[in-house]
Amino acid sequence: ESAVVSVAYATIYGLINRKCGFKITHLAGMLKRAVSTTTATLFILGCSSGLSKIITLEQIPQKFGEFMVKNVHSVVGCMILMTIIVIFLGMFVDGIAINAILGPILCSIVSRYGVNLVYFGVVFVFNMTFGLITPPLGGNLFVSMRVCDVKYDEIVKEIPPFIVVMLISLLVITCIPQMSLLLPRLMNG
Repeated sequence: ESAVVSVAYATIYGLINRKCGFKITHLAGMLKRAVSTTTATLFILGCSSGLSKIITLEQIPQKFGEFMVKNVHSVVGCMILMTIIVIFLGMFVDGIAINAILGPILCSIVSRYGVNLVYFGVVFVFNMTFGLITPPLGGNLFVSMRVCDVKYDEIVKEIPPFIVVMLISLLVITCIPQMSLLLPRLMNG
């Protein structure tokens, strides 16, 4: 809803302030591009929703949780396995679906290992974000492709430096929990 208010405000401002170069004749082209980008994004979200439905019906998160509890005996192993699964799913499924499906299950699993839930939340969200920019089907790649008006191949060629930076950041965030917990601890006194 706030995006709609922002667009309305920018449109009114653009029409009133002649210096910015916005004309009412530009509106049709802008709306056409917005509809095109939104359609592509919603198509990806629709496919992602279908996959998340299959994942839920097959009870994959529950089976994954049982596997982790039985076979993973360390906090490090738990966090590494959780990272791999969330990044992999992020390549194919929308972040909201991952959060809704895996969030509660992984939260209960990591709490059994004594992992701080704030730390887990930071790592979990970072992993989802990482998955969303990772080829082949990272959702943000397609949004960027539509917004920048470039082909998929061009976006994929430019993504490796971002993946390297995010991988280094992920290692730092995962290996040094104090980075995620510093601000909450300062706020709580």
